[in-house]
Amino acid sequence: AVVPTSLPAGFDIPDDRDDLGDDPFVLIVEDDPTFASILLEFAREAGLKGVVATAGAGTLAMARKLQPNAVTLDLGLSDIDGFVLLDLLKHDPDTAHMPVHVISGADRSSSAMAMGAFGVTEKPARQQELARLFRSLFKEVTKKPKRSRRKADGQAPSREMPELTGAKVLIVDDDIRNIFSLTSVLESYDVEVLHAERGKEGMEILERTPGIDVALI
Repeated sequence: AVVPTSLPAGFDIPDDRDDLGDDPFVLIVEDDPTFASILLEFAREAGLKGVVATAGAGTLAMARKLQPNAVTLDLGLSDIDGFVLLDLLKHDPDTAHMPVHVISGADRSSSAMAMGAFGVTEKPARQQELARLFRSLFKEVTKKPKRSRRKADGQAPSREMPELTGAKVLIVDDDIRNIFSLTSVLESYDVEVLHAERGKEGMEILERTPGIDVALI
């Protein structure tokens, strides 16, 4: 019943995650391999390195760990509502400072801007628009200092909330996207998460699992 948070290995795009150094880079959240590759190339042409996230699940944790200078976000992800992920990114204290450029259909543009998106590029996008997108991001991220991805001792920054560490939480929700979103947040605080998509299943987990501290229904 524990929800996996690792990114699915749907495809492999050689990005720059192993060679970031101190260079500015963008986290590209896109589940279409062809379009993700195109975005990566435009990012590099604009002077940015790129890291590709192939799914929404796990992206928030990745953004916290890597501390990208900027994020491009496809709202039409297959595993999670893009608006949910945008909301998480803009309200998490470790990622709220990152400019998030949304790539989506025209009917969702105004909603994304209202939620704090840095900008919106409508699909299908022309090459000139994509080039302009990444030039704009490069200009934005190079005009202000970047947060460090590491502490002075070389360790990745951690989220301190001792009262949650080791807690066991049950999530009961019939929308798997909500389960992924809540799990991503809770596990960053070292919380053990179990889930059920039906009330009866949730009751069964409660009955057979000792030590559950709280249930989110």
